[in-house]
Amino acid sequence: MFTLFPYSKKMKAGIRKVMALPIDKLPPPSEMWGVNDDNFQEKVASLHSPVVLREFVCDWPLVGEALISDQHALSYLKKYASSEKHNLVSLDKKHDGRMFYGNEDLTQFNFQYENVSIQHGLELMQQRLSGSDSASLCFQCLPLKKAFPGLVPQLVNPVLKERGSAFVWFGSEFKVAPHFDEAQNIAIVAAGKRRFTLFPPEQIENLYIGPLEHTPAGQPISLVDLHNPNLEVHPRYAIAYQHAMSVVLNPGDAIYIPSPWWHHVESLSNFNLLVNYWWSDNQTSTELPFPALIHAFQAFNNMNPGEKAAWHSFMKHFVFNDDSTKFDHIPDRGKGVLGKGLKNKAATIHNWIAQQLR
Repeated sequence: MFTLFPYSKKMKAGIRKVMALPIDKLPPPSEMWGVNDDNFQEKVASLHSPVVLREFVCDWPLVGEALISDQHALSYLKKYASSEKHNLVSLDKKHDGRMFYGNEDLTQFNFQYENVSIQHGLELMQQRLSGSDSASLCFQCLPLKKAFPGLVPQLVNPVLKERGSAFVWFGSEFKVAPHFDEAQNIAIVAAGKRRFTLFPPEQIENLYIGPLEHTPAGQPISLVDLHNPNLEVHPRYAIAYQHAMSVVLNPGDAIYIPSPWWHHVESLSNFNLLVNYWWSDNQTSTELPFPALIHAFQAFNNMNPGEKAAWHSFMKHFVFNDDSTKFDHIPDRGKGVLGKGLKNKAATIHNWIAQQLR
């Protein structure tokens, strides 16, 4: 971790000039080679911290093409592209690839969508590779089996096998603001280079998170520009920076990102493609924690301080206390949702919540 010098209020006015926070100087996450289905849980997932998986899928044919050139990778993809149409993101070059809000009150975005075929989108990207000085272009979060069905047998994740769903993200240079995922994530760089900059979940207080429901890509994002942080507006980001990690991945490399670590993703090549796999043991929509967080605003925020403090104690006791004996005073058969033996527990809770929210 980096140790930054303390600063006083008198220094605040000039802080942007004297404190540089370059992400390429941050330490990388742990790196491992030879991770497979047999050792992944023990060596990687049990750490609950990001881990770089070097040379994870060097046997993918797409990776082999990408190691020759961006053009080879793009041409290879065109052979397998489906005829389906999807939203192509277009971002004016004046934004330097940063997908973000487009106005001061955070009600608009700085990019546009156009519904086009994948083939057409790839042709536009190919024109950029040939020197066209146009907007940044990308497709985001397309299901692999719909976008490139012929590649499904080739792009096998050596850890997840049949688990998880594969999604592809491809295009030119883009910067995606720090955000989190509600599921575990393995992101594989199949073409180009990408930089991942990561922050522990507890740094949420220092990342200046924007609106929860109106976001550029579905999840709340940090409002800090990591390449040009304004510490007059976002002074606590200097603290988050001390806990951050950053790494560049090459074709064939991957990174494991546990939920809900914050991560900023930057594509560094003229053409790049990422394949990511989300997976979770969650079975129903009511198990997702983020909707619970949103509902908490409605349930708790208008309470008086005393009542809110009381419910804080309830949440701490029932949800965030890992003491395995805390419900031992209740007979096992009578524990209901508090116990471990309830059949179809997830479905029972889901149905109960659905009834309550009618």
